[in-house]
Amino acid sequence: MFPRVERYPFTNHWGFFMKRQIKTAIFAIILGSFVISCGRANGSDQPKAGGDAEKAVDPDAKFYSFTLTPTAVNAGEKTKVTVTVVPATGYKWNKDYPAKFTVSSEGDLTFSATEFKSSRKDIVKQDKEATFALDLVAATAGPHPLTLKGGFSVCNETSCKIFRKKVITLNLDVN
Repeated sequence: MFPRVERYPFTNHWGFFMKRQIKTAIFAIILGSFVISCGRANGSDQPKAGGDAEKAVDPDAKFYSFTLTPTAVNAGEKTKVTVTVVPATGYKWNKDYPAKFTVSSEGDLTFSATEFKSSRKDIVKQDKEATFALDLVAATAGPHPLTLKGGFSVCNETSCKIFRKKVITLNLDVN
């Protein structure tokens, strides 16, 4: 006839405190996400090293391509190599974005300049592509990976894709 009055509003009908159950559930969620993230940080979601380990694929490569001209140079000679960034079909080079690239190599390549910026006019911007020239000298023959790190942007009619801290590796053959 009269409504039931609960003495403790945070208890259920067994008399347990709901606050404790909520705290336990939150703790379990946080602990579970921590365990999952630790597994990923240790590389458990990466392919195992071994004979057929696949190379990492750039998920953004569908928006652009990088080419190196020429792809082969002679050892000991100073050579001008041109790096060209070509946006994918339907995209164009974003002339308004301040593009910047830093060039490095683990091989025996020596560069006259290692930093290229669109603000200094190092990067020649056209509507469909952008280029910049590297002056380099290779000391020894063989394949030399050339690493580009930097940021740039490509746009289509509806949106722009901005790539920051992008790492691109190009192969240079030295004869």
